[in-house]
Amino acid sequence: WQVDGRESSVAVDDRDSLSFVINGKSDGNAFYDAPTHVMAGLVGALLHREPTHAMVIGLGTGCTAGWLAEVPSMERVDVVELEPAIMEASRFFDHVNHRPMKDKRTRIIADDGRNYLSATDRRYDVIINEPSNPWITGVSNLFTVDYFRIAKRRLKPGGLFCTWAQTYELAPRRIKSIYKAFTKVFPYVYVFSATTLSSDTFIIGSERELRFDVRRMRRSFAIPSVKKEMKRALLEGPDDLLALSLLGPA
Repeated sequence: WQVDGRESSVAVDDRDSLSFVINGKSDGNAFYDAPTHVMAGLVGALLHREPTHAMVIGLGTGCTAGWLAEVPSMERVDVVELEPAIMEASRFFDHVNHRPMKDKRTRIIADDGRNYLSATDRRYDVIINEPSNPWITGVSNLFTVDYFRIAKRRLKPGGLFCTWAQTYELAPRRIKSIYKAFTKVFPYVYVFSATTLSSDTFIIGSERELRFDVRRMRRSFAIPSVKKEMKRALLEGPDDLLALSLLGPA
């Protein structure tokens, strides 16, 4: 499947599992990227005590948004996507993404994520920033001090901001610049890997120090819908999740 959208050429390729392709570049695979997509929503949702409102910047395959809507406490998930054609492409992933386009708790917003956060009055428990690679045209402004400050203002007290950040195809000084920008805005920063062998990481920012409540996380893992997604992320329990922690505030 392929279409020329408003901003990008969008395609779905089934030669190796199912890939979501933007301007000729794969930006998500139903099988190989499942741990990354699940973890993007998982980390913030499990570390927050009881999230009810979340935002996802970038729809992609829809897996992150779909998983978030399955969190028992979640009442609403706003997904901001710049390219309308991606909304059509995400339907090819309905077998793995919990069909967020059809979920009453999910609201799809056709807009630029940064602009929307700048203009909206809504506030969220968890905001997940899941754009493409920072070196893609137009994406770098989602990895800046200014943008992180905009997102921070849209968090509720105790809210968490989570951004995906690669560690491949970038010079070390570029990776350090992302981390430095993030730590200028958030006093407490935590970094997790998507899997034990992954070069995908998630940086989480908070105004407060996070306490890893293993008992509460274990109860969350026992919920059937959560447990199913955990296995897709190759996680059997909270110990596996905490083992993926790479960096803390210190």
